[in-house]
This record gives sequence, C-alpha cells and structure tokens, in this order.
Amino acid sequence: MRLLSAPVLHQVQLRYDVLSDVGTGRPAGLRADVVWVHPTWGELPADDAWSAAERAGLQAVLRRWLLTRACRDAAAFPGTVGVGVQLPAGLTAAGTLPEDVADALAAGGLSPERLGLCFPEELLRHEPATVLPALRAVHDAGVRLLLTASGPGTTLQASRAEVPLDAVVVALRTVAADVGAPDTPARVGAPGLPAPQPA
Repeated sequence: MRLLSAPVLHQVQLRYDVLSDVGTGRPAGLRADVVWVHPTWGELPADDAWSAAERAGLQAVLRRWLLTRACRDAAAFPGTVGVGVQLPAGLTAAGTLPEDVADALAAGGLSPERLGLCFPEELLRHEPATVLPALRAVHDAGVRLLLTASGPGTTLQASRAEVPLDAVVVALRTVAADVGAPDTPARVGAPGLPAPQPA
C-alpha cells in the first residue's frame, strides 16, 4: 500500500487505552495515541500517521494537537486519572517539546503530575543531543516519563541511565471514552488542523 506523502490531518483521531498496574492489575491511567482513519484504506496505525506527518513537515503540529487534546480531556477525567501521551520513535523538533508540553498543560488546565510521555526505546537513539535534554526538562517540570517496552529486548538499565523513567508500559487494553467499556475504541477527532493536499 502506498501512503500519501502528506497526511490528511482532519482524518486523525485520538484513541485511549487503559494503562494497568502490573503489580495490582488495577487501572493506573490512560494512554493517548493517534489513529488515522483514511477514507479509502480505513484505519491506519499511529506509525503511519506520524510518518506521513513527518514527510509533510507537520509532525510538530500533530504532536501539539495530541498533547493539547489529551490534556484537555484528562482535566475532565474523574479524580486524579492521568494520561500518557504516546510519542513516535522518530520524534522531530524535539527541542520544542518542553514548550509544547507546558502550553498543552496550560491549555488543558492540567497539573504536570497527571501527564506522562510514553515513548519507545528507539526515541532515545533518535537525535539524542536534542531528545534527551528535552525529556529531562519535561521530567524536571513534573511530567512523568514512561518507556513503552516492545519486548524482552528492551534494555531498561541503559534507558534509565539516560533519562529518569517513572514507569514502563508493557500491556495495553482499549476502552471507551467513558472508561467503562473494555475493548471499545475511544476516539476524538482533530478538527481545526490544516488539511494538506496530497503530493
């Protein structure tokens, strides 16, 4: 399948998955990620949306929308339910991440301890000169850092030496928007983002 070189950002939606505590099995928060609902190819995974956004030079736009929407949604969640926002392995413009996070927290009225950034170990290898300081700055501001473990090959000790990890995400379960119906995708659209023309 040939993907468009520019994403149709108004077709990007937000999906939430439950993060469960491995020790207790109880829900520990939600993880927010993007899904691209293409009119021809149907639902495409987050990696495809991020890759298309990067090719179009719009990854930072998509990241800011995801962070802001997740913070606004989390502010309406009951109690102190937190949200972890999934970042792509090939994060671009990482230098603006601390500012993007601060802006999203302010826009949503969310306290930093209720936000986490989920990322795969590969992110730590992608432009480490800008990614690592950006992640440390976000953590210093009170935001949690959550490593998304993809399997037994994850080198936790090496990752912990590079950034202060608060948790490791190892399993996910999709839930509905009311956080009450397991296995039902919860999605929120991305209206208002520019819709670039396909190349």
